[in-house]
Amino acid sequence: MFKYILVAVLVGGFLFGTSSCCEKRLYCDSEALDFAFVGFSKTEARSFILRRYKEGTEQWDTPIDTAQFVYTGTTTTIGTKPDTLYFSDFRTTDDLTGVKAGNDWVIYLPGARKYFYITTIFEEENNWKMVRCNDDEETCSKPIRNFSENFVWRTGNFIFLNEE
Repeated sequence: MFKYILVAVLVGGFLFGTSSCCEKRLYCDSEALDFAFVGFSKTEARSFILRRYKEGTEQWDTPIDTAQFVYTGTTTTIGTKPDTLYFSDFRTTDDLTGVKAGNDWVIYLPGARKYFYITTIFEEENNWKMVRCNDDEETCSKPIRNFSENFVWRTGNFIFLNEE
């Protein structure tokens, strides 16, 4: 009887031990570049147009996709006073959700008649990571590390788009 209990405990321990070593591959999604408009009046930055282009484009007249974003934030500002308006306070009904690696982008502020060219976006190279099979972790991201704004090299994943 003792042998059977010992065998059952050993087999159960083996099965439990091997199941806890199970790992699965979790693929990482690209993060979007975060940005804010600085020094523009709320009137100038009430809306902007985001245009997506083929990476390495030299023809800025043919976008792949376009979306218009409208300010919906609650920042209390005077209409003509410059302020900082964050991308997270803008909404769109289109499919574009933000500036990501793999394309070149133009952010156009019609109220200020100002263009911002975002190109050469490099993100962290982690394409996947291993997690335990019974782990509830379901997200993995590849943050942006470097990019070009109006053809000037920048580091990080946030940019202040200035009125100047």
